[in-house]
Amino acid sequence: IYRYLTKPWETAPLKLEIKNALKIYQLQKTIRDQNEKLKELDHAKDQFLMLISHELKTPLTTILSFTESYLRGLAETTPEKENFVRRIQEGALRLKELVDEIIDLVEAQAGKLKIQKIKTDLSSLVQEAILAIHEKAAQKKITLENSIKDLSCHVDPALMKKNFLKLLDYAITAADEKSHIWLSGRISSRIERKKRKPVIIITLTYA
Repeated sequence: IYRYLTKPWETAPLKLEIKNALKIYQLQKTIRDQNEKLKELDHAKDQFLMLISHELKTPLTTILSFTESYLRGLAETTPEKENFVRRIQEGALRLKELVDEIIDLVEAQAGKLKIQKIKTDLSSLVQEAILAIHEKAAQKKITLENSIKDLSCHVDPALMKKNFLKLLDYAITAADEKSHIWLSGRISSRIERKKRKPVIIITLTYA
């Protein structure tokens, strides 16, 4: 392009040179942007794997420790044996939940997650989630209250219930003993651009 610094020059070749240079610049910028996105995704993947490895260790530790103790004969009475088996079962169920979540995530990223949306009463789903996790809340003497009333929308009931369970599980883990947790929800008046879909806002309140 330096040959165009001095006259005379032909306009058409100069325009073509500039056009090609702009294309190369845009291509390089696109590559840089994509590399940045890949770095962010790679970091998110690393964070996810760290979280999952930590989450997997807990139920595995429970299963292995109680199995080893049971085989060593530390559970002598029938109630003790039942307690050991119950704890092993709880660890196995938690492990299954984590594996199911990983499978759902992989299928979602691959665009293969099957979502069946139907009109659903969210209050009923929350109540089911509260009943399912009631025992964990009772261990810390935590009261759970469903404040969602008359809120329905088209969602996948199974996936939404999983989300509520995960939300309540984290809330119970983070809450102090004898806390009170309210779960409330509303449909925001804000509409997403282009898709124009309602936004559901779920709120946890501690006391």
